[in-house]
Amino acid sequence: MNIRKDIPLRQAIRERFDGEQLTPEQLAELRGLLASPALPQAEPAPAVIGTGPTQAVPGGAGRLPNPGRRRLFAVAASVAATATVGYWGLFGLRAFRNTSNLQALADEIAFNHLYDRPLDVTSGSLDTLREAFAGIGFLLQAPPMPLPAGAELIGGRHCSIASVPAVMLRYRTPNGVLGFCQARFDPARHRGVPDMRVAAAPAEQMARGLKVSLCHDRGVLMAIAYA
Repeated sequence: MNIRKDIPLRQAIRERFDGEQLTPEQLAELRGLLASPALPQAEPAPAVIGTGPTQAVPGGAGRLPNPGRRRLFAVAASVAATATVGYWGLFGLRAFRNTSNLQALADEIAFNHLYDRPLDVTSGSLDTLREAFAGIGFLLQAPPMPLPAGAELIGGRHCSIASVPAVMLRYRTPNGVLGFCQARFDPARHRGVPDMRVAAAPAEQMARGLKVSLCHDRGVLMAIAYA
């Protein structure tokens, strides 16, 4: 199947379907062939005695195939093959878009972490920070994965992830400051981020020299960025 490269894949597949479809008459004939019982095996046709070569009796095993039916099954097979290729093509395209979006999210989170703005609230208590950032529209969560030994919460500040309001919590560790970013999970803007209840592990991306782990749980997107 030749797909034009100057148009989107979805449009090219649609055009392919439009060009390979059964007419109502062909569809009715195909349904009739599929619904009809299997024909009994034909017995060898008796030979016609004569001076010429042996001939087959009409209706016997030696009858010629119907060209129209062969074309009908060929078109049906082409439509089925196009549907299969189209499905897997769109599946691959969707997976590519999810991976690209995941990388874009990791890049933005890494930028937020490296952009060392002053903290809006300084506190080592998660409960105090939850109260201070209550206006964000969701409850701040504890980290979904173990933090480095000796990590100490020092505060948080406002930021955003894919234009969704977020909070960047800061932890001081023996190896430097760790950023823990949270936002209300938006399936459209945050597509590609795994659900911790299904994947049981965050996705990991490298961005701006940092390792970024992303997941979502209970409606909250969470991401940890560290060197």
